[in-house]
This record gives sequence, C-alpha cells and structure tokens, in this order.
Amino acid sequence: MNGLKYICLACIIPFLPSCIQEEHTGDAGDDGRVTVSLTFTTRTEEGADEGMESDEGNNENLIRTVRVYVFDGSDGSLTGYHHADLSDKNVTEKSFNIRLGFSRHTIPADGHTCLFYAIANEGSAEGLKSLPAAVYDSETGRYVWTDDKEITQRELLELTFSGLPESKLTEGDPAAKDETGKKYSSSILPMAVKQEVVITKETENLTLPLRRSVGKMELYFAKGGIGEGDLYIGRGVYLYNIPTKGYLFPQDAPALESSEIAHRESDKGDTSDSPYQKNGLPILRCGFEDTPSNPDEIAQLHINKITRRWNNKAPDDNTDGKKEYQWLPGRAVYLFANPYKSDKNAASGVEGDGYYMKILHHSHENSDTGADKEESHMDYVTLPAVKPNMFVKVFLVIPLDGYTATRTWWKVGDWTEVENPGISFD
Repeated sequence: MNGLKYICLACIIPFLPSCIQEEHTGDAGDDGRVTVSLTFTTRTEEGADEGMESDEGNNENLIRTVRVYVFDGSDGSLTGYHHADLSDKNVTEKSFNIRLGFSRHTIPADGHTCLFYAIANEGSAEGLKSLPAAVYDSETGRYVWTDDKEITQRELLELTFSGLPESKLTEGDPAAKDETGKKYSSSILPMAVKQEVVITKETENLTLPLRRSVGKMELYFAKGGIGEGDLYIGRGVYLYNIPTKGYLFPQDAPALESSEIAHRESDKGDTSDSPYQKNGLPILRCGFEDTPSNPDEIAQLHINKITRRWNNKAPDDNTDGKKEYQWLPGRAVYLFANPYKSDKNAASGVEGDGYYMKILHHSHENSDTGADKEESHMDYVTLPAVKPNMFVKVFLVIPLDGYTATRTWWKVGDWTEVENPGISFD
C-alpha cells in the first residue's frame, strides 16, 4: 500500500554509543553481565503526505521518549530497565546500551528467556498513569525499583490511556468551520511492543516490531452523478461508537466491553453544534447550527466545497487519494482500536458497536426558473473493525443528481510494515 510507514525496534548486542539524556543504567564493567544495545529506528518512504509535512517528514515517526522494561523469563524479576528523553530532538533512530541482570557466563545452552516491554512517546498517551523507574545495583547485579513504586508485566499489559493525539493546525483560522485551505501537521504517537526473546551466548542481533497504539483514518471526497452544481459537506461529518480508552499494548488487550463505547447516536440533538448529528464527534463541523430559514443562513452552509469530479474508477492499489479525490479535512483522524463492525439497517440507520459516520451534505444549483435550488441528503458510512496500527482511507463519491446512491470504498492496510516482523538472530 502506497505511503505506508515503516517502524522497527532493533536490539543489537555489539556496543553502540549513546549521547542522549537518559537515566543511567550502569557501565559495562568486567563482571560478565550481558549488555544489549537497543536501536530504535523509524524508517519512512521518501516524501511526506501532502499537507502533513514536518521537520522529519512525518511526526508520526518521531521518537521523543523511550522506556524499556526487561523481565526474567524464569522468575519474573526485573532484569533490565532504561529510559531516554529525546524531547529536544527530532530523531527517528537512536541507540543506547542496557545492562541485563544476569551473566553471559551463566546462560544455559538453550538460552535465557527475557520479556521486553518497550514504550515510546508515553507523553502522547493522554491519561496514562505515571510509570515507575529502576536502577542497577552493582553489588547484587540486579535491578531495584525506585521511590517504592514498581509495575508488573500484567499491569503493563493493562495500561490504558483516555485521550487521543490530534493533528495540529499549522495554517488557517482555527475558528473557521470551513476546512478548505487549512493545513495540519501530524502528531507524536504512542507506540509499544512486548516480545519474548531467547538470548544465547551467540546472540548478536535481534529485531522487535514497534507498533503504534492507535489507528488512523483519512477521508476523501469526489462528486459524481449527472447533475450540475456545487456540492458542499456543509452540515458536518460525525463519528459514532468511539471507545473511551485505548490500550498501550493493544496486541494483548482484553475484549472491549459495550459499556466502554461512547458517542452513541441518540435522539438528543442539543449536545453539539448541529441538531442533526445526535451525539456524534464532529470530524467536519456544521456551518449553521440550526435549520436554515433564509438565504443568509443557507449561505453559511456553503463550506467544505467538493470540487473534484469522480473519474468513474474504483480506488485501487495505485490510488493514494491526493489526485483523484479531495482530502477533507486535510488531516489524520486518530482512532482507538474498536474490534466491532456496525451494519446498516433500513429501519434504524445503523446497528452495532463498531465505528460509523454520518455524512450530511447538500448540493446547490440554479433551477430552470432561475431560482436557487438546495437539496440536502444524509449518508451513513460504516467502518471496518479498527485495529491498532491500522490505516483506513475512506473514499466517498457523492452524486449531485440525488437519484444514485453514494459510493463508498475503504482502503485498509497495516499502517506500519516491518521488513522482518518476527525475531531473527544472526
């Protein structure tokens, strides 16, 4: 899939230098303790998405902080810890040494099992609880927790956060409801990986996949049909069935409970900026907050104009959306994982706990008599089950004639593809 990003976490046994601000974990010494050099690398394809540029091409690939816990596979004790702060740098790759709490001389023939828990950019996971630190005790050769705080492997896997990162506006009026012409930068994102590793005396290189803890969605529009006139997404786009939390280590997360899903569609229209949205989260805002009753109020709905004409081709692997469709809003929408999928129902609209959107749009043209003609329509769009690290592109072709239905396609891919998704030893 075009434009997908690549992220990996490599742990390499030969020593590599480190010059970042970090918590000291002890020198290598000559006591035979295993020292592992961890290399965090984010690698992107050349070029950044249009409208989402940053100093490094994409903030979604930057590493600002790294925290690593290593547990002994035999007794569950903490056998390694490291924390690095890179908040004053824009880096996508960094290496540092971490000393493990056992000797290379004592590694059995079949290897020593360790469980690595790596967390990147924990500060971007709003609502995440404070994580404890540890130091290396040179007398015992083991790690000890500091400040009388510790964390277990189970507690790590149960870590949740309640706030999603948001793209940052870099150009345009933040108060304007019309998204046309606005530009955004992508956000620093939380990432994590848990991996069981068997370290042998011959171990030199191993690779761990580092995955984002959130999903990502982008919307693309085009106008179709035989009608002439202007198409506006001026009444808003709203997202429903949003989980109240996400897991930092989502691959090991428990099933999402129905009670943990918010923004359910209701009959109450007074909770946001449009009486039509009924408790959804606005992705595009409504231009006028009530039912328009005169030309001036109708004119306020003439925002988010769609100018691209559909080319009568369904999106394929070569379609990135930037040329064939109109990216609106021009930013990423980050999502908590939601394993459910909703279905359309002719009687009730949509049923289920999965994500779906309501698209409120209208067309404007002059009638045969010369009078202005306004036609309003509403479309429901269901999304696939969203996994962490998934990138969903939604393509919508909205007809101007009002007789044919809106066409919807998804392009769903793994947002991060790792060249070696497993563990390899050289």
